[in-house]
Amino acid sequence: MMPMLVSAAVAFVIALVCAVAIGFAIQRGSTCAVTAVSEFVNTRSASRLGALLEAQVWVLGLLVAGHVLFRIHIQLPVYELSAATFAGGLLLGVGAWINGACLVGLIGRIGSGDLAFVAAPIGFFLGRLSVEPLLYMPKPVRSGSIIFEFPGLVLVSFLVFLAWRSWRIVTLVQQERALGPTLRHLWHPRTSTTIIGIAFAIMVPFAGMWAYTEVLADIAGGRKMNLLGRCGLFLALLLGSVTAGVFLKGARIRPLRMFRVLRCLSGGVIMAWGSALVPGGNDALSLVGQPFLLPYAWTAMATMYGTLFIGMSALAIIKRKQQDKCQG
Repeated sequence: MMPMLVSAAVAFVIALVCAVAIGFAIQRGSTCAVTAVSEFVNTRSASRLGALLEAQVWVLGLLVAGHVLFRIHIQLPVYELSAATFAGGLLLGVGAWINGACLVGLIGRIGSGDLAFVAAPIGFFLGRLSVEPLLYMPKPVRSGSIIFEFPGLVLVSFLVFLAWRSWRIVTLVQQERALGPTLRHLWHPRTSTTIIGIAFAIMVPFAGMWAYTEVLADIAGGRKMNLLGRCGLFLALLLGSVTAGVFLKGARIRPLRMFRVLRCLSGGVIMAWGSALVPGGNDALSLVGQPFLLPYAWTAMATMYGTLFIGMSALAIIKRKQQDKCQG
């Protein structure tokens, strides 16, 4: 996993820096599945959804390159596709819809000063705590991905992607005719997800396939695998988000309202139930399972996105009808 020439202390520092960068990018770009689906429902734009997909391309390309060039071993637990996968994706979608943010997006909301969202990870922990004694936790049926059977094809495709992305940046610079305005314009959801993908890929050799929801799940289940270091990465993730919110967006703490706290708490609980069934939260599924084309991850995330789309579309229709009645 960890490169042989790097000590454990240096590896942990590198992982911490990557976690800070991921938290920073999540907050700066408002990276969230709920926001992406909401944009599509309201404007029919798939820009944010495309940005989330682009992060997965960076993760896949860089990790496969590391595997081929530096023999970096990548552990990919593969779970069985079953009815529980669909049920888990459904609960992830319902919980995110109630919460108003997915398990990635709530990190950004906390960094924006909306402390009601602190209740969401607390709810996630309580939700996992409630189901750990009741559910049979599925075990991986195998390890690996079909991707590793075609590393050359992946690397060539990734180089094509890099060439296309570079061409897009050069074109934008030429249109703006100045680098300063271009850099300001470039800081949008795609920039954020690019940073997330690159930072996560760099982190993997030093900290493994890390996700903060898995840390909370392991604490709830009494599993003590390097918990201290992984909790440190979770705090670094929050630090990055808070830093971006305070120093770049001038975030201010919002007054706590009991309804919002209970909403975030209940949303976190429901997402925890979903993550236990899949298994995995949408943070791990998006950055680990989907890039490597694992069927259970794509099925769960498609179900989650579909649930969010149906819920938001129904709500939009109801609001339009109410507005028509008021105008009539």
